[in-house]
Amino acid sequence: MLKMNKKGFLRIVEAVIAMMLILGVLIFISSSRMTYVKSRLSEQIPPMLEEISKDNDLREGIVRTEKDKLNEKEDYLESSFLKERITNPLIGYGIELCEPIDNLCPIEQFPTDAKGDVFAEESVISSVLPQYSPKKVKIFLWIKS
Repeated sequence: MLKMNKKGFLRIVEAVIAMMLILGVLIFISSSRMTYVKSRLSEQIPPMLEEISKDNDLREGIVRTEKDKLNEKEDYLESSFLKERITNPLIGYGIELCEPIDNLCPIEQFPTDAKGDVFAEESVISSVLPQYSPKKVKIFLWIKS
């Protein structure tokens, strides 16, 4: 009959409990860190919209863009303006320009790489000149999966 070594068995149990504690702490830290990143995303959008509204060249370019050329302006803003300001590779972003301003401004294609929520803020960009119609600028941010 085999005799069980009680000291060896207790060490295995201790090691399993220690690993479970360490894993629990790591999960807790990562989940609280994700909440922090999400709250930071919602705080990043308003300053970018304010920067667009204060930059004369950007504002003028948006307001002067014809309705059929809005996609080209969106591509430019996404590839230059947003890319310069969002340097974290784990954050996805998008921008939409909409006209007229009373319409909803949804994202063209919902991001398939979004892990959880998509944060959005919008602002109206206008001109004092009557020949230019106001546009709605909407910025979207999300955490990539």
